[in-house]
Amino acid sequence: MSVTVGQQEFEKAVADFISVLKSDDKKALSASDPTAEDVANLVKQIDNTLRPKQKRRILRNSLFETLLVSIQQFYGVIDSCTQSNPEIASLVWGGMKFLILAFSNYVEYFEKIIGMCDEMGKLCPQYNRFAQLFPNHLELQSCIFEFYGVVVGFFKEASLFLYRSVLKQFAIAIFQPFRDKFNVILKSLGILKERIENEIWIAENQEAHTQRVRDAQNWATTENHFALARIAYHDFQEDRLKVSKYSRQEMRNRVLDNISSYSYYSDFANNLQKRLPNSGQWIFELPEYKAWVEPSQSAGIWYHAIPGFGKSVLTAGVIDNLIESSKSARNRQYVTYFFCTYTNASSLLAHTIIASLLRQLFYYSSDLPLDLAQTIESSFRDRISSARVDRLGLRGLLNRILETNQAHNFIIIDGLDECNDVERGIVLRTLKELLDGAVRPDGLKILVSSRGSQDIMRALKNFKQVDLGTSNQQDIECFVEQAIKDKELEGQLPELPNDLFQKIKEFLTINAKGLFIWVDLLILEICKESRVEDIEMALPTLPRDLDELYNRVLHRIETLRKPEIARKIFRWVAYARRPLTLKELKEATVIEEPSVSSWAVLNRMTEIDDAKWL
Repeated sequence: MSVTVGQQEFEKAVADFISVLKSDDKKALSASDPTAEDVANLVKQIDNTLRPKQKRRILRNSLFETLLVSIQQFYGVIDSCTQSNPEIASLVWGGMKFLILAFSNYVEYFEKIIGMCDEMGKLCPQYNRFAQLFPNHLELQSCIFEFYGVVVGFFKEASLFLYRSVLKQFAIAIFQPFRDKFNVILKSLGILKERIENEIWIAENQEAHTQRVRDAQNWATTENHFALARIAYHDFQEDRLKVSKYSRQEMRNRVLDNISSYSYYSDFANNLQKRLPNSGQWIFELPEYKAWVEPSQSAGIWYHAIPGFGKSVLTAGVIDNLIESSKSARNRQYVTYFFCTYTNASSLLAHTIIASLLRQLFYYSSDLPLDLAQTIESSFRDRISSARVDRLGLRGLLNRILETNQAHNFIIIDGLDECNDVERGIVLRTLKELLDGAVRPDGLKILVSSRGSQDIMRALKNFKQVDLGTSNQQDIECFVEQAIKDKELEGQLPELPNDLFQKIKEFLTINAKGLFIWVDLLILEICKESRVEDIEMALPTLPRDLDELYNRVLHRIETLRKPEIARKIFRWVAYARRPLTLKELKEATVIEEPSVSSWAVLNRMTEIDDAKWL
């Protein structure tokens, strides 16, 4: 039996998971041969141990067991149907057992990990629906393998979080990036679940058609050949329509992926999750925003603010508001968006941005003129054709969709200042050309969010321009209050008397000057004090702005850490084209040392004494 792409992805995910484990953990893993029952029993044992020590109770009889059963059933069916490596199941169960045991030492994190497994359990495909179909349908096999490969990818990310967290005494601050990665994993599982449902539907129809033809053939041999012909023809026509409908949808999905496969919605979802309830409402009351959103004419708006203002979270709120209003709008309203993120180099390329906007508009615009739809499908029928479509081609197709889709179209781009001058210039030129070329007077609204920049200001001189300044003061106040309460609940701060709570809140709110990043970093500084008395004494000495704060951090590095390593790290970070991982930074700091004579020596030096780099 041939090995599907999904199976290859799954086995690669398992190999990646094992590769991130430390050598001692790998040895312990290879020495054991655990099963799903071992993992379930371990969770129950830990639950029984923790329950008397805490007020809360871990709901072990939850969907976590659904996840375990689902994985166990998956291995049962692949053992009999595919050429899967028999050691893989043992490795995965061993890895799960290792993670659960390690996280059990930290109750709060243990509950979070179990909760994440619960969420994945809700998305697992139902065994009774695919078990009989699995052996004979390769596409279904591939999708299911890919689904569980993503689940294994979660174990890898949990392992990496575990190692980093142990080095930092399980600092709460580093849990959020792991949670963000989990959200992306969850979205991927949701998409794969839909694909699995589609493949099950196709497989069931194929099986039913085969069975009907077989039954008709058996009946016809003894009764009537003409009846067989009528039944077979009727079934053929019925199945042809079903397959044709599905084929059209498959072709459309393939065209959409060829236009752009960038996960634009993940950045939106991540920023929306950071938004506090009812925050950012003030933006909708600005006269410039009200004039821009008014449906009477096409228009552009650019709002800008200093770094750390929370622009991306604010923009996510604007997008969410527009999407919600589109559901009840009298006329069709399409909202397309893109977040430029410095942590993702591809998001800073003009082609990625423009192609993503085209994908979204084509996805929404299902009633385009036939000739335009055919032109787009022909241009993006495969990867080779797609590569031939340049910026002008993308802009031309965008323009034609905007002219013909009979909707109010919103284009929103956040963080454009993150792009370099060349890429930013291409995007600015494209936006101006789209707005200037808008045929329908009310057909297009463009919003750009960024830091203040002379080139953006000049390029968007015909846009409404808004300096947000410190308009977010009310949001800052809510953020301060919520952040302090969170730190108390997480144990990062002692329970504060009300008067001290108000003092801290007032100090942070007054000095924030609209900067969420300053508030966030100052609260981390406050968390370094372990007692209420120490916090009260430290309050008057806290930095009043970012410059003071960074100077304090640098002074701490000079006096308490190794300044020569810090200088090397700063140089690498300053010139890097993307954020560097801890492993990359460690390699960069030691690679020039005389003792590094080979890759083996380099790896050995970077594996020891991790705390030196933190």
